[in-house]
Amino acid sequence: MNGKIALTLGDPAGIGPEILVKAITRLSFHERKRLLVIGSESILKKIKGFNKIGKSIELIDPDNFDEKGFAFGKVSTSCARAALDYLDEAIRLVKNGEAKGIVTCPVNKFAIDLVSKPFRGQTEYIGRAFQAKSFRMMILSAKLKFTLVTTHVPLLEACQLLDRDRIIQTISLTASDLKRFFGIKETKIGVCGLNPHMGENGLIGREEQDIINPAIESARKLLGKSKIYGPLPLEKIVHSLLEGSLSAGICLYHDQAILPLKLLCPGKGVNMTLGLGFVRTSPLHGTAFDIAGEDKADCSSLLEAVRLTLDLTKRI
Repeated sequence: MNGKIALTLGDPAGIGPEILVKAITRLSFHERKRLLVIGSESILKKIKGFNKIGKSIELIDPDNFDEKGFAFGKVSTSCARAALDYLDEAIRLVKNGEAKGIVTCPVNKFAIDLVSKPFRGQTEYIGRAFQAKSFRMMILSAKLKFTLVTTHVPLLEACQLLDRDRIIQTISLTASDLKRFFGIKETKIGVCGLNPHMGENGLIGREEQDIINPAIESARKLLGKSKIYGPLPLEKIVHSLLEGSLSAGICLYHDQAILPLKLLCPGKGVNMTLGLGFVRTSPLHGTAFDIAGEDKADCSSLLEAVRLTLDLTKRI
């Protein structure tokens, strides 16, 4: 495959168009030439600064968007369908060898669920499209890397989904893709606990004893070269990642990973999908309908995602 990456617009009514234009403005000419931007030109033309970058990018416009009734910050099924079309085009480009990676701007899950049920998120949608045996969401910054055992599910359901195989798969995918994409041969992975004080030997929950510990032991046998620690408190894993004594952490549910990353690395977090065999990233935030169209959105997270994808695709 060539070195191009597909960059999707996301929901046209969200901040995707704005952050896309702002991020591209900060890229070098060489970086821009590696982008295949997928979105509606009519929407991008509404964004301040697009006229300055329009000729320096390759834009793929599916010409699928009816602007009747369009407004920034408004949930709409026409925007949801357009966002899915952008994503499907990016998937097609990778499958056909025309792109080596995908960066996705945010979509509105509620809106897409109205037109394509059930919709949990772009991570899950892409994983299914490539029939990935197993795939996981990693969120990361320069020093923090967390892979999630469960993602966009209610917290109660996340606890119910925890089992040995799911945790083992998450550890295995993390070790494999740390080596594939980041060149880390001897991985050191810390696994979070679920309950306060790691369950206090079963007094405050038995998940550590019955599920997490056995999964860690099995993963150690499966991945001989990887060192796997846990279950550990989240704060210990964060400290170890910052000092460099761990390569990545395994978090059991969505906010267990999101909170430290957003608190310690505001605007710098990136979402990456493991298990696909190619690089897929996105910014670590949503559509922000409340500020869409107001030229207030920060493009830092998308810029990090684009640059990470450009960098990682050179290694595979």
